[in-house]
Amino acid sequence: MKALFSNEYLPILRAYCAPDTLMAFDYDGTLAAITADPARAFMRDTTRELLCAVAQRYPTLVLSGRRRDDVQRLVGISTVTVVGNHGSETADDNDPSIRTVVAQWRTQLQTDFDGLEGVFIEDKGHSLSVHYRHAQDPVAIETMVQQSASRLDAVRLIGGKCVLNVLPMDAPGKGTALAREMKRIGAPRALFVGDDTTDEDAFAIRDRHELLSIRVGYDTSSLAACYLVGQQDVDVLLQFLLQ
Repeated sequence: MKALFSNEYLPILRAYCAPDTLMAFDYDGTLAAITADPARAFMRDTTRELLCAVAQRYPTLVLSGRRRDDVQRLVGISTVTVVGNHGSETADDNDPSIRTVVAQWRTQLQTDFDGLEGVFIEDKGHSLSVHYRHAQDPVAIETMVQQSASRLDAVRLIGGKCVLNVLPMDAPGKGTALAREMKRIGAPRALFVGDDTTDEDAFAIRDRHELLSIRVGYDTSSLAACYLVGQQDVDVLLQFLLQ
């Protein structure tokens, strides 16, 4: 994994600054800093202005684990395409079967976690997120959450920063969603920026698609090709794309 603005990757980044490149971003930890209250994970004003300008120059996608309507509320830019629930929730989503299964899972997990202080189940329709950031012993709670969720039928579990994401096994992931959007708009290449375990699914498609994969934060275990040092450097990248 190399620094994005290194001598090795700068020429590659410049080559991706073409008008038909899909510019894709995760939201939490990427466009906005991680917050204790997810409802208050707002972009900086500078980030919003830069993202708006980028979306006028390039096809732009925000690909988040949040509910799609939640991401749209936070992004608030009409020219940005939004896909939620880790890639499974698009603008034309009309399949009620996933929501039925997820609702059943929530009832089962709520029974398991009843009385556990600091554990909160977020129902996002297409998936669940079990948050335990405010638990007294997050490490112990993480083990308990993993054990309970793994007993669900046909489930896929994706860890995160003090959160466990619970999805149907056959639900599209971020990699599928990114490739699908590239095909839909006819983009020959894409740039994707993410910061967490859920973004590895998108980083992995660079073996099959022309993708510049960028992680926020250095991590030797990541599949991303290169990295930004911190979340504030996303603004530097957005400025570069505009130059």
